[in-house]
Amino acid sequence: MGTTERKGPFAGADTAETLAETAYDRISEMILSLELPPGSLVSETALSKHLDIGRTPVRESLKRLKRDRLVHIMPRRGIVVADIDLLEQLLALEVRRPLERILVARAARRSNAVQRKAFEELADRLAEQAASGNAAHYLLVDREYDELIDQCAGNVYATDALHPIHGLVRRFWATMNDTPEWEKVAKLHIAVVRAVATGDPEKAERASTALMDFNEEIIRARTE
Repeated sequence: MGTTERKGPFAGADTAETLAETAYDRISEMILSLELPPGSLVSETALSKHLDIGRTPVRESLKRLKRDRLVHIMPRRGIVVADIDLLEQLLALEVRRPLERILVARAARRSNAVQRKAFEELADRLAEQAASGNAAHYLLVDREYDELIDQCAGNVYATDALHPIHGLVRRFWATMNDTPEWEKVAKLHIAVVRAVATGDPEKAERASTALMDFNEEIIRARTE
């Protein structure tokens, strides 16, 4: 049976959404990896050419990135990649701390044996990337972990609230690559993943609290 051609006013809508999603993923990765550094000016035209994606999907992705607080759209000036604001990091941490506890506890409690094994395998891969010093690859595995946590926890409200915060946090830690602080935060993060893999909600919450405490310690030290 051949494929059915989509007709009518919504024809091409799926393609437009897919292109916008692709543009969003690729531009956000450029920002989070510091390929587009804080304070840099970007344009729809330049991004469209670089990504080989039309300006309309790029424009839609930039609107999402503005909501994520990763870019500012400035009248008569253009699009500016947001600076890393440490006070904003502390505010984000206030929200992140309780929501992360909710998600890891729910994931530990609700995950099945296959999913718990997947958490353990992710922890091993994270440890491998941390040992090699490859922060970029570490963060890619971390995104897989976030997806599995969201799937197992099954709380879309917490997931949606944390999505933009994860971007802010990843970008901050990208600036700390090759430092003792980055090495320690990686160890604490891996401990959270392994705690979830045990299926023990209380253990997962304790590990999450230790990770959040260290994040706060580092951010506050840099604001002094």
